[in-house]
Amino acid sequence: MKVAILCGGLGSRIKNYYPNTIKSLINFNNIPFIFYQLAVLYKNRLTDIVLCSGYGSDELCTTIKSMEIFLKNYTKMNIVIYPDGDVPLGTGGSIKRALPLLGDKFGVLYGDSYLDFNYGETINKFYNSHKLGLMTLYHNQNIYGKSNVEFDGKQLLSYNKISSEGEYIDYGFNLFDASAFNGFSKNFDLSSVIQELIVKREMDYDIIPNRFYEIGSIEGIQDLEKRVKNENFFSRLFI
Repeated sequence: MKVAILCGGLGSRIKNYYPNTIKSLINFNNIPFIFYQLAVLYKNRLTDIVLCSGYGSDELCTTIKSMEIFLKNYTKMNIVIYPDGDVPLGTGGSIKRALPLLGDKFGVLYGDSYLDFNYGETINKFYNSHKLGLMTLYHNQNIYGKSNVEFDGKQLLSYNKISSEGEYIDYGFNLFDASAFNGFSKNFDLSSVIQELIVKREMDYDIIPNRFYEIGSIEGIQDLEKRVKNENFFSRLFI
């Protein structure tokens, strides 16, 4: 299965700390964040990656190319950078544009999410569900950001990125059938696809017990810094 990573964006909550750096290129132990994501995906045998990039595409491309020989020779990863172009497409539009590269079924990872869990089990659940999508959930209770998913224990009820009315949060890795994007225009948010699938009862779920790390806030960045401090994490995952 191929995985798209939504890269780019400065992040409104951290722009005072990183005014000219996209989140994917924020350094942890002198290693850009994108490589931590690639390392975890590689550990889970997900090696066909499409980087859907917006702002900062050129810098992202330069950074990836600097490690291209390592990635191909030592991990056999196939990484394609697919820029939005001159017109912003939104997270949903960016994925829709990349559909020819992603195939019939694929995963989507947010560009600011570090998720260390068993991807294979979740992917198998998606295939077995025969639904058009699957959302990973974390029982958050507004601890690590707003709990933006309403879930009654049996099915998803609603998803709103700015809401805090639920107990669960979108964990950061979602799976889709390409047909889920039918009917959407060029510029739209991925949340619109998710909410439509929830309404149609076509969005399955998987509850993940491991906490997530998101670097869209300074608190999230500090948490991840503690997680990887004094650890040769990048090398350990790839070897």
